[in-house]
Amino acid sequence: MKTYYPMKAAAKYAGVSKRTIYRWMKCGLKLDKHPIRLRAVTLDARLCIEERHLKAFLGTRRKYREEQDRRHEKFTVG
Repeated sequence: MKTYYPMKAAAKYAGVSKRTIYRWMKCGLKLDKHPIRLRAVTLDARLCIEERHLKAFLGTRRKYREEQDRRHEKFTVG
């Protein structure tokens, strides 16, 4: 059985605003210069995100952010 989150619930699950969810759907994340977008479907006239797609997107986002953090690590020598 598939589980779907309406936009407000998806935002709460991800810990972001609904506006961010819409931005991820429209613009996505740019990984290796290719955008990866969050996919949504319309169910009963409501825009929803399938749970597995949301989890996969958030996993990709986490890896992206870890990579960005590694690039910007600061350290001192001496």
